[in-house]
Amino acid sequence: MSPALSIIIPCYNHGQYLREALDSAEACPDKDLYEIIILNDGSTDKETISLLQQLSSEGYRVINQQNQGLGAARNNAINQARGKYILPLDS
Repeated sequence: MSPALSIIIPCYNHGQYLREALDSAEACPDKDLYEIIILNDGSTDKETISLLQQLSSEGYRVINQQNQGLGAARNNAINQARGKYILPLDS
């Protein structure tokens, strides 16, 4: 079954904000209502890259791409989304 909502989190060197963004999204108790897609837009910051790798190993859906800018990052994540509704949540 597809989720009703796809939460799109584009990230470019904003690793220090990712956990806060994820905590905000995951405050919803019904995990079946949404999916979270984190799109790494070519981050170069070592801490951000390390966190994204950790999140991926924890089961988060992390998509990596070369830096294309915020609009392209959102659009590429939206193309991968399964939800009926889209919520961009910048990291």
